[in-house]
Amino acid sequence: MCNILLWLGISLASAAQVPEGFHTGTPIPYGHSHNDYTHRRPLWEALENGFTSVEIDIYTAADGSLRVSHLPLALQSKPTLEALYLAPLRQWIDRNGGRVYADTDITLTLMIDLKGDGNATYPILKQVLLPYRDYLTIYHGTEVKKGPLRILLSGSRPEEAIALETEQWVSLDGSLGVDYTGKNLRVDRQSASFGSRFKKRADGRLSPSEHEQLARWVKETTEKGREIRFWAAGNNPRLWKTLADAGVTTLNADKPALFRQWVLRYEKSK
Repeated sequence: MCNILLWLGISLASAAQVPEGFHTGTPIPYGHSHNDYTHRRPLWEALENGFTSVEIDIYTAADGSLRVSHLPLALQSKPTLEALYLAPLRQWIDRNGGRVYADTDITLTLMIDLKGDGNATYPILKQVLLPYRDYLTIYHGTEVKKGPLRILLSGSRPEEAIALETEQWVSLDGSLGVDYTGKNLRVDRQSASFGSRFKKRADGRLSPSEHEQLARWVKETTEKGREIRFWAAGNNPRLWKTLADAGVTTLNADKPALFRQWVLRYEKSK
C-alpha cells in the first residue's frame, strides 16, 4: 500500500496531517478541482490554488471501507475517504479558526461521486461522516445550518433514500435539465458533460447557436438558485473564459496551478 500511495504522491503520514507551513490561496468561487485525488498532492494543491470545490470518486471496498479511486481496481490499496480528505480537513479547520479559508464564510464543497451501487454505499458514507457532522452543512427542509464543508453527491445518487430523511447531510449535483420540483431533495448544482450539449473544438470556440443555448441553460439553472457545471470540457483557457463570461458558476479544471494563473489574468481583464 505504501508503494502505491507514494507513487500517487501521497504518504501515509501526509494523508492524515496538514503539511508543514501550509496556507491557502485566495479562494476562487467558481474553481472546481476535477478528479482532485489524481493530482500530485490531493486536497492541498487545490486549496493552495484557491479551489472551493473538489471532486472525489469513491467505491465501497470488500472490507466495507470507502476507497478513493476512479476505477474499482485494487481498492484495498487505495486511500480511504477519511484519510485523504475528512481527517486532514478537520485538522486544518480546527487550526484555522473553524474555516477552510480564513476571514471568509466560504464553504468548501466535497463533490463525492458515488461509484457502483449508490444505495449500498450511502449508509456507509453516513457512518463515515458521523464523526464530522459538526463540520458539515446540514439541511432540514428549507432550513440550512451552514458548516465549513458541504457534501455534494454526484454519480449513483440514492435519491429515494435521501428524500426520506428529515435531516440531510448532503445536497445533490443533479443532472442538468432534470426537474426536481416536489422532491424532498436539496439540489445545489446541476451538471452535464460538455460534449452532450456542445461540439468540442480545439480552439475552444462555440457557435452562435451554442452561445444562445449556453445562455439558456445558465439562466434556467441559476434562476433556481443552483450552480451549473459542464464536465469533460478540457482545460482550454478560451473555453474557460467563454463559460465564465456566460455565467457558468463552476468551472472544471484538472491543472490547479494553470487554472489559477488563468483566473488572475481573467479577473484582471474584467
